Amino acid sequence: AMAAASAQPGTVEIEADTGALLAVAAAFSYVAPAQVLQVSPSAGQTGTVVDIVGLQLLGGASQFEEVLFGNVSGTVVSGTSNFAARVLAPSYAFGQPDGSTGALDITLVADSGAFFVAPGAFTYVPRGEITSVTPPAGQGNTLVTITGTSLLQGGQSVASVRLVGVSANVQAASETEVVVTA
Repeated sequence: AMAAASAQPGTVEIEADTGALLAVAAAFSYVAPAQVLQVSPSAGQTGTVVDIVGLQLLGGASQFEEVLFGNVSGTVVSGTSNFAARVLAPSYAFGQPDGSTGALDITLVADSGAFFVAPGAFTYVPRGEITSVTPPAGQGNTLVTITGTSLLQGGQSVASVRLVGVSANVQAASETEVVVTA
């Protein structure tokens, strides 16, 4: 049965079928139900760092046991706060386990067994692909154009580009083209 949140711990009672009663005072408190306020980003691919912000996320527990994307566990990077969890989206080759794309529920499972479902909170996007790099060779200050599909990988911008392990300066970026200076 669901109960209202209680500010102070209350009595726990066990009544046997004989009518005998055991009780202990100040032993349990109901906490307010979890509430997810934001999932950021709300779309991405395998390995996307996902920040989940809300209220009472732990449901009275001390840490997250797991965070599920659909029915697959993500990697909890940090999860000991009632207000936030950081998780790496789990591995799916392309989209969801059945190969489709679309919104998945995120389920927060605390070490107490308490859980909360955020319906349709994360969408897997198709894996990106680089189809060409022009020119294929150059020196410092060479303008390099990288073309392909889903190059932003569900994000809003490119965080970094490396050419043969060397950081390049991003000049422009879209889902189909990234231009950098070597």
